[in-house]
Amino acid sequence: MRIFRWTLALILLSLFADLQPVFAIRLTDILTKSPGPLSKHHSEYDAISGCINCHANRLGGDIENPKCFSCHPDIEERVQEKKGYHKDKTECHECHSEHKGLDGYIFAPENWLKTFNHSETDYELLGAHKKVECRDCHDTYRTHFKTKQQTKTESYLDAKTTCYECHDNVYEHQFKNKDWLVCTQCHSSGIENWKRMAKTMEFNHDKVDYQLEGLHEKVACADCHQPDPTLRRVTTFEPLEFGKCTDCHYDVHENKFGQDCQSCHSVYRPWSQVAQSKDPQTGAAKDFDHSKTKFPLLGHHQAVKCEGCHYEPKANFKVESQNFDECSDCHGFAHDIQFSDQKCESCHSMENHYYESTFNLERHNKESWPLTGKHQVLDCNKCHFSGQYEGLRHAECDDCHRNPHDTRQIDQDCTFCHVTTSFSWIQFDHNKQTDFNLTGKHREVACLSCHVDQVFKNMPASNANPNCQGCHADPHGPKMTDECVSCHATEGFKLVRDFNHEKLFNWALEGRHSELSCQKCHSNHLKGDYAVPITQKDLKATDCANCHMDVHAGRHGQNCSSCHTVQSFSVALGEKVHDLGYFQLEGYHDQMACTECHRPDTQIQGMGIQCVNCHEKNDVHLGKMGPECSDCHRQTSWTPSTFKHNMTAFRLTGAHRYAECSSCHVNQIYQGLPTDCYFCHSDSKLSGVAAHGAANSVLECSDCHSTISWGIKRGAGIP
Repeated sequence: MRIFRWTLALILLSLFADLQPVFAIRLTDILTKSPGPLSKHHSEYDAISGCINCHANRLGGDIENPKCFSCHPDIEERVQEKKGYHKDKTECHECHSEHKGLDGYIFAPENWLKTFNHSETDYELLGAHKKVECRDCHDTYRTHFKTKQQTKTESYLDAKTTCYECHDNVYEHQFKNKDWLVCTQCHSSGIENWKRMAKTMEFNHDKVDYQLEGLHEKVACADCHQPDPTLRRVTTFEPLEFGKCTDCHYDVHENKFGQDCQSCHSVYRPWSQVAQSKDPQTGAAKDFDHSKTKFPLLGHHQAVKCEGCHYEPKANFKVESQNFDECSDCHGFAHDIQFSDQKCESCHSMENHYYESTFNLERHNKESWPLTGKHQVLDCNKCHFSGQYEGLRHAECDDCHRNPHDTRQIDQDCTFCHVTTSFSWIQFDHNKQTDFNLTGKHREVACLSCHVDQVFKNMPASNANPNCQGCHADPHGPKMTDECVSCHATEGFKLVRDFNHEKLFNWALEGRHSELSCQKCHSNHLKGDYAVPITQKDLKATDCANCHMDVHAGRHGQNCSSCHTVQSFSVALGEKVHDLGYFQLEGYHDQMACTECHRPDTQIQGMGIQCVNCHEKNDVHLGKMGPECSDCHRQTSWTPSTFKHNMTAFRLTGAHRYAECSSCHVNQIYQGLPTDCYFCHSDSKLSGVAAHGAANSVLECSDCHSTISWGIKRGAGIP
């Protein structure tokens, strides 16, 4: 059996020896790697032993719904009872997916809450319910099926469905008819408006003591039947006082005209339409025609309430003693005496509000100061904020606007840079109107970034002398020249041009070094120190070990360039580097990854050149043939062996050449075995044959026999 196992191992080894590394997938990868970590909801099963909690009893198996239901019995119950959203769902994985990471979203689609159709459940959302947040109704959390403890995962199951379960702060009406206690009997089932009735109540107001007439017929029930705070009821339907209008309506006249409201008002017209008297035949109020008075109501005067003018009304509303020929008789002089020589009608009209002047832009532009740009859209009171319209100063911008350049650092008028279209829009060409051209990033900088404290004159920089240090701190210190433009451009400070590292520092940047940012080596550049820090006393700044960790721990010296280049950290000679050593790679060894032998826990020389260093457990000779397997075997093929038995003290001839090694070398013993025939063929001696004799007169089998055939050797002396 042992021979069979090792033979199978050798066959597999020879097969995998010819495979490319990309196909040599380790069994451990298959056993330990999943498509990705589980979400936080299932993270307790994120291990090999947890796979079968969801998958079939094999790695990578299908998802089985019964396994989902074992943790989610509440969902299983709904599926079986065909209740709720899950009533017609058959496959859990169609909506829920995993292996997206700890914070992965396990619902599909990811915006399912926005696209969720509540009508697929047993409770359709109607009216105002469509605007309610989910958590307002679904305010519970899932309970862990094992611990029975409440989790932090929201649950959207078993929401309340009756009105009073959610709206327990709404109390019943004081109804004698018990059928009306069901909310949807009267109110809209669509919940668009709680006060909207779903159907006409079976109630006739004409059969009670107060019949509804005129505009009262259009009044909603709740406008009269309002809640009574002492009864904690939604609406009080009985008893209500209705003997006089003021039982329901506020008397705006404060009883100055008594309680007979119908002497001027009627339920058949709006409250604002006042009548002078009642019709003697019908009792309805007659409309009051103000045009028959000395002051007909025109324009916006028609919308003014009576008490707006009749603020001290008498019973007959007569105001014969009040003057109203001029606007100022009622409205006073809003502009004082500024327009004493003009009529109010020259700028205002009763068809418009008083603040809507007919003095338009066209008329303003005929004055001494035309309006341009944003001045055209300003409200009048933005400039005439104190009601002053005549004698306003407007010769200079700072007559109205605060001058932000209060130190007067600009010897120009505001219009030299600014326009009325927008104060932030500056019509100023820095390249033409100053001695410092803005290029690159300078064109994107806000003005005040350079002109601090509103200083615009005598700036330190010019085209002839850029003087970068005047605005920018020098990060290089004394190690670099003061001429920033020798290396940098205004297009970007990190954009270095014409910089010769070899010329300045006698060290050329090549290969991967040329891709590095300066601070990778010059770590103290923020302190103005561009010297490369020395990590060890016996190193120089240009030594590889000064910046890079020596993975060989000094076993190969400091001359890294003997194997590596700055183009790539990989070995310069590639796989051929092994041909220079003591152990040339052939066959399967030539396809193995370096780390297979050169592991972190070994020296750089690897496991050694002797086969037993790596394959001791595979040595079928148990060390009896020495440590050099290469004496008999090759790297390219383990079999056939190159061992020559003729080089030993026992030459193989005849049938011995075809015998299995283990037939003679029992128990893996290869040295010190006897060479006589009796050692192996003692069971072949025929003691009953007379020729062999009782005294063992025949001492050597070869006297009569040969290895070619066991038959008796014919010759002299043989009868």
